[in-house]
Amino acid sequence: MDSVVLGGRSILVVEDEPLIAWSLADMIRTLGYEVSGTVATESAAVDGASGCDAVLMDFRLADGGSGLAAARKIRESADMPIVFCTAYAEESGLAAQMLAVRHAALVPKPVSRAKLEQALAQLFAGD
Repeated sequence: MDSVVLGGRSILVVEDEPLIAWSLADMIRTLGYEVSGTVATESAAVDGASGCDAVLMDFRLADGGSGLAAARKIRESADMPIVFCTAYAEESGLAAQMLAVRHAALVPKPVSRAKLEQALAQLFAGD
């Protein structure tokens, strides 16, 4: 079943585990958004963010990269929504650091469709 793309909004998936990246991209499409791409490294996230409306960001990335560092670099040039998706949401202080990034939300892994939908709707409502 094809979904109507919500306002033509595209989302970059930043995830270093290929199966999780595929699953998240599929979830985004079923929610009615377009996937602008999937990348696995901090530098690719920063480069890829320029062509999208939001970023779905893992915390730990390939090659020792950090999703938090990538988000901060993206924020230097754009104010797009960033949804952090991480299994480390319960680590002391980590959630607070992620949510300190302006225009960001946090969805713990495993990511549910309902929580992702809610986070994206809230972030895009501010646009």
